[in-house]
Amino acid sequence: MAGSSGRLEVEMVSIGDELLIGQTVNTNAAWMGRALEAEGWHVGRCQVISDTREAILEALRGAEARAELVLLTGGLGPTRDDITKHVLCEHNGTELVRHPDIEDRIVAWFGRRGREVLQVNRDQALLPASCTALDNPLGTASGMWFDREGGVTVSMPGVPYEMEHIMIHGVIPGMRKRLAKAGRQPEREHRSILTMGTGESQLAARIEDLETRWDREGIKLAYLPSPGSVRIRLTAEGAATAGLDVARVNLVDRLTEWVVSEEGLTVEQELARLMTDQGWTLAVAESCTGGGLGAALVAAPGASAYFLGGVQATPIRPRWACSVCWSPIWRAMGLCLSRWPAPWPRARVPNWVPISAWASPALQDRMEGLPKSRWARCSSLVPGREGPAAWGTDLAVTGREIWA
Repeated sequence: MAGSSGRLEVEMVSIGDELLIGQTVNTNAAWMGRALEAEGWHVGRCQVISDTREAILEALRGAEARAELVLLTGGLGPTRDDITKHVLCEHNGTELVRHPDIEDRIVAWFGRRGREVLQVNRDQALLPASCTALDNPLGTASGMWFDREGGVTVSMPGVPYEMEHIMIHGVIPGMRKRLAKAGRQPEREHRSILTMGTGESQLAARIEDLETRWDREGIKLAYLPSPGSVRIRLTAEGAATAGLDVARVNLVDRLTEWVVSEEGLTVEQELARLMTDQGWTLAVAESCTGGGLGAALVAAPGASAYFLGGVQATPIRPRWACSVCWSPIWRAMGLCLSRWPAPWPRARVPNWVPISAWASPALQDRMEGLPKSRWARCSSLVPGREGPAAWGTDLAVTGREIWA
């Protein structure tokens, strides 16, 4: 069945008591939501239910009555509390049958790890007779595809990387073929930008007239706030997609002083692009961050091409700023600020961009007496925008003089 716009209607059912009691965060639903939206499919509902026969049956009946594609995750392990396969058999009026090829793969999987194969592990090759098995080379629980009247139901393991593999290599390609055969390939596109420095209310006030015009043209706008930033997404379907690029240009022009990425990249991704394009390299010195800055930087693909590492230090006395940061940290990084007196020669590595981060306001007070002239002409990732005049903010970049 399709929604009013003709889009594929999807519902997600996450099975597991650990999700209900907060022991495990439901990251599977978030990942699937992003993947399904990228396909132009509409997720109308997401349920989290307990590992009980009654809850699973009720969720299945309701979801299949509303949605063309129903995605279940969880409850496919080898232990007695994993009952999803048995409930699916009851729901579909079928029984479990053994798949020798899957059992051979499971035995080989354990053999490569030097582990004993128990009968409960072999029984992972028992699947409902009416399903099509979806390969899972990353674990022992296969995905299960059920063709039914009015749509498809798929059951997948709850282990995130196993679910993701089955979605990418089984579910999404399979549904694409099904929709293409029915002549229902959706035409839906997005454009997004990333802003920092103001909230969504001020952004909305600045572009109110644009938003009204775009609504008439079939372009929908969404504000997606996160701590420290707001992503703005433009979405259009059908013929309206032709106006998305112009709309994004108008959006960037109107919000230029707050735009960090015109392509909607994260700060880490935009910084990676900047470093790569300019041929610069990057080093960090952190305090009271637990290494969070370096961790965020290395999370960007290809970070090893420009990120040279960093040092962490914890303030243990008021003279920390001088005795710890400005001596061994910068020396360890091969860096020294040109206007700070030091007994060692200044490093001659002009293509390094040192970053220093302080997270504690108390540390900023300790820096009060230190010279600020070295931070002259700082700017944000937005070209032409002047950064804070004060010294000792959360993230400051010297050398190439960029504030973020």
